[in-house]
Amino acid sequence: MKTFRQFNQILVEGRYGSEHGHRTVWNEFRHNKTIRTALGQAIDILNNKNSSDDDKEEAERMMTSAADHMRSRIERAKEDPEDPLNFNHAKSKNFTGGKTGDDAESYYKELENNIDAVAYSAREKKMRAAVKDGWKMVTAGKEQGKLSKTALRGGAEPYQQTKKQPGETPKQYKDRLDREEKETYKGVTSKTSKSDNVLIDPTSKNPDAAITHDYKKIGVSHKQGANTQVAGGEPGEVRGVGAVVAKQSSMKKKKGPERDAEKERVFSKFRDVANTTDYRGDDESEIERRKASGQQKWNRMRDEDPETLQRYTQAQASRRGVFNNTKGGDMRDPTAGITTKVPATGKPEQGSSNKPVSRQGSITPQITKSKGGTGSGRPMANRQLSGTTNEPAKHEQQFTRPISPVQQRLIRNRVLDNKR
Repeated sequence: MKTFRQFNQILVEGRYGSEHGHRTVWNEFRHNKTIRTALGQAIDILNNKNSSDDDKEEAERMMTSAADHMRSRIERAKEDPEDPLNFNHAKSKNFTGGKTGDDAESYYKELENNIDAVAYSAREKKMRAAVKDGWKMVTAGKEQGKLSKTALRGGAEPYQQTKKQPGETPKQYKDRLDREEKETYKGVTSKTSKSDNVLIDPTSKNPDAAITHDYKKIGVSHKQGANTQVAGGEPGEVRGVGAVVAKQSSMKKKKGPERDAEKERVFSKFRDVANTTDYRGDDESEIERRKASGQQKWNRMRDEDPETLQRYTQAQASRRGVFNNTKGGDMRDPTAGITTKVPATGKPEQGSSNKPVSRQGSITPQITKSKGGTGSGRPMANRQLSGTTNEPAKHEQQFTRPISPVQQRLIRNRVLDNKR
């Protein structure tokens, strides 16, 4: 059993975010002469269709050399308070619960976890221009996207537009129709960006780029751990994203009955899962029955229509089609083009990778019970899990941020009672 002091240590320590570590390492080394030379030469080799296997091995050695250089530099930074990579310069807002003097270890570990993701990014064709030209990595922040009509409606039937009522002004009439239409929405509600970081080309030829954000850009979804949640959501999200997938799939068919039939064929699979799992009661046996039935439907889709499941996985991961397209090259575009994976702390064998979402394989969703109080206990319809993230154990999750002295005394008393 943990002592109160051990519990309290969990309470006061902050954890440096891995996505912040990725951004810190990338930006510090994007203009480093040694790194750019090594990675630039590696990219030249990899871009050359005539490169031999020996040439490609040389490119790998160059990337390894770049990674080694980064590690040496970070080690030196630990002893140099003036170095930009020293813990002194880490921003408090990038730590869970804020930065304290005890968080240096977490900070340096996350820098180390992200070294290979930066050094070996030259392997990924879609990132080579960003590597070679020193694009800047910025946080996606809390930008929210504008949901597409298809994702919002989630395949809901068109609502019945009522006639203008006596005494109703044109604005009142329009507002009422808008409210009535929204009541038919059964789809996606989350507007959160799928990108954690965004790579932008600071050499834009547009003189107004700083104002219009019209940059070339790549949205980066950052994941940590070998088996990481790719996307999640409840029944409404299954309907909304499923409607997007159905629309995209149907566009390959001739306009008319053939296209409509394909759209219904694909969407019916997602609607079936959503309707099965969409239960808001508290009957545990009913929840479990629906979870089991919903899981069977996902498994059937995996076995019988893996291509549709893959499209769904990609749409969940990128949000392309779920969000409306932004104008020009707006860096605030909430979609993600690249998924970057880095190892969990202490597990370097998990490795790093940068992969376009367009090459993301299908992941079979695992039905889980959603969070919420009485009356909201419905199963989540598409929490796509392939394992566990690098999160605290369940018994530790309530101790991830500072709490009041009163709460600390309650915890201490509980610990002392357990010892008696």
